[in-house]
Amino acid sequence: MLIALQPPKLLLAALLGLVIATPGCAAFRRRRTGFPGLQAALLLFCTGLLPFAGAVPSPETANILQSFVVAVPSEFQLSSPAQVAQLRGFPLRAVTSIDEANAPLHEVTWYKLVIRVPQADAEELAWFYLRATHLREASAYLINESGVVRETAAGFRDSEGFRFGLSDLIINIPLTMGATADVFIRSIPVSPFPMTPGVLKLSEIHREVTITTGFIWLYFGGALFLVLFQSIWWFHLRDPASRDYVILSIGMIVGSLARYGIVDRATGHPFGFYLSEWLPHLMLLNTILALRLHLSFYNLTLTIPNGARALHGLLIGLLLLLGAGIFLPPSVFFKFALIGQMLGMLIAIPIEITAARRGLPGARIALVGWLGMYAILFVVNLSGIGLLPKPPQMQLLPLASIMWEMVLNTLGLSRKFELISKQRHEAEKQEIERYSLQRLVRLLCHDISNPLSVIFLSSSRLGATGGNPTPDNTSAHLQRIVKASTAIREIIDSVRMLERLQLTGGRVEVAPTDLATAIQETESLFQEKLQQKSLRLVKAIPPDLPLVLAENNILKSSVLANILSNAIKYSEAGATIELSAARNENSVTLSVRDHGVGIPLELMDEFNRRGMIRCRPGTFDEQGTGLGLQLIHGFTTAMGGHMRLLSGNDQKTAGGAGTIVEIILPTAPPVAALKT
Repeated sequence: MLIALQPPKLLLAALLGLVIATPGCAAFRRRRTGFPGLQAALLLFCTGLLPFAGAVPSPETANILQSFVVAVPSEFQLSSPAQVAQLRGFPLRAVTSIDEANAPLHEVTWYKLVIRVPQADAEELAWFYLRATHLREASAYLINESGVVRETAAGFRDSEGFRFGLSDLIINIPLTMGATADVFIRSIPVSPFPMTPGVLKLSEIHREVTITTGFIWLYFGGALFLVLFQSIWWFHLRDPASRDYVILSIGMIVGSLARYGIVDRATGHPFGFYLSEWLPHLMLLNTILALRLHLSFYNLTLTIPNGARALHGLLIGLLLLLGAGIFLPPSVFFKFALIGQMLGMLIAIPIEITAARRGLPGARIALVGWLGMYAILFVVNLSGIGLLPKPPQMQLLPLASIMWEMVLNTLGLSRKFELISKQRHEAEKQEIERYSLQRLVRLLCHDISNPLSVIFLSSSRLGATGGNPTPDNTSAHLQRIVKASTAIREIIDSVRMLERLQLTGGRVEVAPTDLATAIQETESLFQEKLQQKSLRLVKAIPPDLPLVLAENNILKSSVLANILSNAIKYSEAGATIELSAARNENSVTLSVRDHGVGIPLELMDEFNRRGMIRCRPGTFDEQGTGLGLQLIHGFTTAMGGHMRLLSGNDQKTAGGAGTIVEIILPTAPPVAALKT
């Protein structure tokens, strides 16, 4: 008969690990890797695991009177339970306990235990219990003088269906209290770790199975959550340490599945696959992954070069040992794997202490996690080699130590990621400042070119009069130079304002502005360019056009000036540019249309997607930076309006396809409302 925890309780135990660590989800949503709630929850989870593991009861061994290894001939085949009695005729070798028998791995071993039925309550029977998590197959036969009384098996599927659980072999003892009986055990071990028998009451078995199974599922629930959490960090930060730790955590989970025979219960007998047989390979592989994590976690190549060289040499040796495991006998390779794991820990400890003393990010927290796991694994590995006894209470402490390491290393990674986030933030700020400086230069070059052209043309014409300029010509040219100089100053102010907008994400201060006056003042700056290409600017502005909410300097120097500049640049000589304004319900629409080359559809799509457009030379090979439309769009949006860019490719006219730029600005409230 087998006692196991029911599936609903197993699910509840597994979910408990996720519930405890729930604050970590909020921490990541807030993108604060060092969120105190995450640290507190993980530490609470971790500190609760250690006493939980230590509270697992051990089978009562006081009622096991004698332990023997039975020298069964290799040709002996047990075809029926009746043949168990023949085992009494084979030679016996007395051992302190079956844990000290040093049975060869992957071979059949027979044991004989002489047990005594303990005193029990009237309603409770005594039960024989054997932990068989490290056995590929196991069966037990309880016999007395009259023959076989009970039998059971574990570790594979049998005719009774799937037997779930980590409770291994359990058979009741229907004998008189104080009587003795023999238990013959047939096992095929796959690791040298403890196999502990005992005699317990039914209530004690329930407690044993409940705590053991609940603890293991709690471990797997918490471990899977940490792997998920670390994976999110990896996709978010792309840090090699988080990637290596995710791989190591998965390796530790698979190693735990092998150590406790969970996969073997499901796939062992029908498929011939026993994950526990690969436990030494998994242990050695996890050691390699842990050393590789040290290289990326502490960036040892730069921080501790000597430690990096030592780890690289050890990694090569462990990889060669892992390959040699294919040819070595299982018992020999298992001991080599345990020795290799301890050697890796001995090399890693001074590196971790050095990293902590140098104050590397997260090193001190990670050191506590690594040392806690190392202490327990050293004891377990030394017992597996045979240098220490195999205490049964160490059954679940390896799991607790692994979880301790995973939790504290997760906290250590969070500290490291805090520093990475700060460094990236500083780098992004510097990149933004560098880009802003470059863009500022480009904007200035672009916008100042128009008034500078006016200054150059007016100055040239003043010098071309032969020294006899008329007063009217001199006054007109000087007025243009003054206006262009004023425009340059306004452009500089506008560019500074745009850069401030981009850094702060704010909006410009707007005020009621006369759009017709702004158009007239901007037009005067482009008279020379219009005359050069024999262009005619046709305006249709109603006299009752209301005031609009805008910033006057920005409206003239960065919006209207860029619209007219683009219209002139891409118009053919002798063409017409149409400028019109129309009043809407709560806004005014300014439309500027040229009949030039137009904008190709692919460039139109590029502007609609990215807000930018590639620069093209004008009809007279005028050069630009491609920022004109971006400036128009950015400033219009900053003033509370919006821009529309239309192509006339589907509206063929005698003057060419052309382009239409529309600026929609909100109207200013009445003066009475402003005063109120």
